[in-house]
Amino acid sequence: MPADESSVFPTGQGPAPTDVGALIDLVLTRFHAAHRRVVPELSRAAERLEAEHAEDASWPKGLAALIERINGRLAAHMAKEEIVVFPRMRRGGGAPLDRPLAVLHAEHEDLDRDMAALREMTNAFAPPDSASAEWRELYTGLTRFADDLAEHTRLEDEVLFPGFEAHPT
Repeated sequence: MPADESSVFPTGQGPAPTDVGALIDLVLTRFHAAHRRVVPELSRAAERLEAEHAEDASWPKGLAALIERINGRLAAHMAKEEIVVFPRMRRGGGAPLDRPLAVLHAEHEDLDRDMAALREMTNAFAPPDSASAEWRELYTGLTRFADDLAEHTRLEDEVLFPGFEAHPT
């Protein structure tokens, strides 16, 4: 994991831009780039620790696999946004993006369920007293990632996407 995660997950971003292009750029640089860099590192750390703690009853069995599943889902989700949805948004949308956005909303819900499972598996990211420094560092990274992903999906669901969804009259 990065030595200084504060540079990966900055806080205090201020209000989201109102310009669609600037908002998309924020999502790409602030969230997508950070997720692509950090989540694989968290996955590798979990794999190492899982091998190290294979006989430790307090280690959450299956943690590395769950993080890897989240990483795969998130990568596919971000690719859909970057290849299909964001370019259409930058061009002004054209026809409503209801169908692609419905898929993205559903994927956000899937990720929310995975993150809830991750929280449950890790006792809300609270390591046991016997946890090593690396185990504690992993849980700190997972906490930051969980907060970051929640802000990422909130920004898309509440700020970016609504302007491109058809609204019943």
